[in-house]
Amino acid sequence: MKPDGKNFFNEVTLKLILQTFNWDYCHSLMDYCKEGDNWEHSIVPFRADFYPEGAMLARSDKAKIQSVGKTIIHYKNERFLTGWGVYDRFGPDGLNDIENWNFEEEMEWTITKFSGEWITTFTQLNKCPFRKTIRC
Repeated sequence: MKPDGKNFFNEVTLKLILQTFNWDYCHSLMDYCKEGDNWEHSIVPFRADFYPEGAMLARSDKAKIQSVGKTIIHYKNERFLTGWGVYDRFGPDGLNDIENWNFEEEMEWTITKFSGEWITTFTQLNKCPFRKTIRC
């Protein structure tokens, strides 16, 4: 896999981008990646659809960003409940074809304060809010 700046990122790059939004990357996404196929080069999928509910993306002193929801992907006349299901069936070619996945339901990255207050959700990195604009 190669980073594409939208769906797949080098982990160091992801950390730097999140820092520009004033979030601290939690360094846990690599723990969920499959062995082989260049995952050892610290390339991580960004979409929450690759991670279990509650996986932590980033945090601040007041809030956290976690994966929430469930995934239903339709791809090549098959139904998958996670992005890794596509990978298990089609390998890296399936991941490289992510633009052709149809999402019936998709997990989101959800920002909540540690007090439990819900703030917002997003699915793509370019929609991640600046921490200070949402007072987190």
